[in-house]
Amino acid sequence: MPWSLSKRRGLVSVDFRPVLVNTIRLALSISSINFVIIEGLRSIERQRKLIITGASRTYEVNHV
Repeated sequence: MPWSLSKRRGLVSVDFRPVLVNTIRLALSISSINFVIIEGLRSIERQRKLIITGASRTYEVNHV
């Protein structure tokens, strides 16, 4: 069963690189498992907060 994008997935309100949006759409079209994308590009401030809380370890990531 192909899945489709919904507002809950947040692709409309979250900043994603176009290649990632295309990859997400392809994955949804062929996946038998539903999934949710919870975060797109991060601001430096968001990454800093994640490092402080231990949820991330570095600033050298592709989504900042």
